[in-house]
Amino acid sequence: MKLPEKCYYISTEGRDNWSGTLDCPSSDLSDGPIASISKVQQIVRDIEKTGIGAIHVIFRDGTYYLNEPWQLTGFDSGTIDCPVIYEAWPGEKPVISAGMLVAEWQEIMRNGIRTWVAPAPKHYFHNLWVNGERRLRPRYPRNSLLRTVGPSPGSFHEGTSEFMVGPENLRHFAYQDDVEMVYFAVWTESRLPIQSIDWEKGVIHTGLRSAMNACDVSCSSQYYYDNVFEELDAAGQWYLDRSENKLYYLPLEQETLENTQIVVPRFVHVLEAAGTRDKPVSYIRFEGLAFQHTEWWRSAETLIFRWDIRELAPPCDVRVVTLADDKAADHQGAISCEAALDFVWAYHCHISNCTISETGSSGIALGIGCTNNQISRCLISDHGGGGVKIGTQKFEGPDAAGYNIVSDCEIRDCAEVFHSAVGVWIGHSAYNQIIHNVIHDMSYSGISVGWVWGYGPSGAFNNLIEDNEIYNIAVNGWMHDLAAIYMLGVSPGTIVRHNYVHHVGKDNNVIGIYTDAGSSFIRWENNIVDRVDATYLHSVGKNNIIVNNIFTNYNHGIVRSRDESPDLSIFVEHNIFFSDQKEIMLDWQGHEGYVFRNNLYWCKDGVIFNKNDFAAWRALGHDQESLVADPLFADLERGDFSLAANSPAFVIGFIPFSTTGYGPRGIPGAVV
Repeated sequence: MKLPEKCYYISTEGRDNWSGTLDCPSSDLSDGPIASISKVQQIVRDIEKTGIGAIHVIFRDGTYYLNEPWQLTGFDSGTIDCPVIYEAWPGEKPVISAGMLVAEWQEIMRNGIRTWVAPAPKHYFHNLWVNGERRLRPRYPRNSLLRTVGPSPGSFHEGTSEFMVGPENLRHFAYQDDVEMVYFAVWTESRLPIQSIDWEKGVIHTGLRSAMNACDVSCSSQYYYDNVFEELDAAGQWYLDRSENKLYYLPLEQETLENTQIVVPRFVHVLEAAGTRDKPVSYIRFEGLAFQHTEWWRSAETLIFRWDIRELAPPCDVRVVTLADDKAADHQGAISCEAALDFVWAYHCHISNCTISETGSSGIALGIGCTNNQISRCLISDHGGGGVKIGTQKFEGPDAAGYNIVSDCEIRDCAEVFHSAVGVWIGHSAYNQIIHNVIHDMSYSGISVGWVWGYGPSGAFNNLIEDNEIYNIAVNGWMHDLAAIYMLGVSPGTIVRHNYVHHVGKDNNVIGIYTDAGSSFIRWENNIVDRVDATYLHSVGKNNIIVNNIFTNYNHGIVRSRDESPDLSIFVEHNIFFSDQKEIMLDWQGHEGYVFRNNLYWCKDGVIFNKNDFAAWRALGHDQESLVADPLFADLERGDFSLAANSPAFVIGFIPFSTTGYGPRGIPGAVV
């Protein structure tokens, strides 16, 4: 027998003294939907859930501007038989906003430019959206980067707070205290408040240290100045003048005061689901809702994690994560950046067909104690930080997050403010599934799994990365040493299977798939990696299996950068390599520690393995059963990777797999 269900309605036209059992106001206005989330939440909390099949809280259309973040605890939980479902009315798209509308705009002419000006909200903010689109603060240079001109004190990993930029690159800032130097060092970016300037020597001193100091690295030590009032001269820019308490916006040609809404953030989180070990948040679902408009900014008080690098004997050093309050940024991945939807100690919660967008932070975080949760069919876009974070930076043991699923989502246009953030990040967390997602248009890596550099204990194992499409990674060329799929640490049982990786910063020193420091016991199977700089980069690790993949249109096939391990590092078999570039294998160390066999290679001008031709490579004992021949793809330029019936790939034991079916099964997001 089906159990009865209860429904409550919430509306921007509602009142908190109404019952909430009507979906719209009654004709005599005596009853109707509820106005506030907190009120309906209290009603749901007080319901005895025995004998009820579900409790539905149905949001009508409109934007719900919060007076404080939406907070859930274990007392708001449903049960396995009676879940609590917060959902959208069919065909409507309610928005839950941690921001506020800016009003009282006036149009003026400033320096000959059409300008809108309004009284500034009382709080400090760093993000702004106009009609649902992110607008940027004025930068110098506007669309490119400058580079430091001399060495800075501090080692590579220690970072620095002193930058030799040269007198020619200094600016006389009207509001110097509000300007930030955004400094890029290989795979990190640091937002550094300017403390003082030595005009004669051309040196900038910052109030915080950078994550790293890479002035001797050719592709690094670049920067731009952000929030520069003097550069406010192009449509789409905005500036918060704290000295005058004014907010400026330079509208686009089609924007008028009548057709434009401008929103700024108020809170770091839209939703805080904070359970405890003894009373977790559980059996709550969110369906068809949009969550928007959060703030996040690093300050001197923000807890930033850094590496404590402990040099050991080979095979690898160990990088231990500790706190460093004087640093402006994490050593990798912008992991300290908060998330708009923040979960800790949450069990069996579902977020489906939701849109999480327009934030200064990351999208969703499943932190300590989060297990058996699902994020499905969501649009996760336009974030200052990353898309989804699972787990923590510390080894939590039995309290670690795990058994979570991220499926059928579109994750795009992230890392808009914190450029080193990741599409999907898994820290010390196991048994998660990242399946059937599309991840694209990122400054840094698409998926990053693991948080141990070396062979130390890792909480990241038995994770599955499958059926994802990942493309347009490293879109602006500012970040380096990154990948569409990036792994760290010992990861037994982890499988990366049937993913389509393409257009990953070719000619930009970035990678399709990457096993970095200590990555071990990972199986890579049935993946396609197309149009990248290097298809696969292996640093330090053991017993990684690369089998039955298709690697095409690359500058480098496989690169092994360093590996002191005496064990087998990579096993490469039944793969297809096809490019107009000759280099199949580049090993910075030597010719040992790996096995290549039963592979198919093709370049019309011949193939090269560590500066050797194929015959010399085979004389070293590699690829005795492999072939150099055209695999006969159906139409590689159009992305058709199917093989002709007489393809030599079948001779070397390649097993055909479907070259379709990647990405979401359906339309992600809050669908109208």
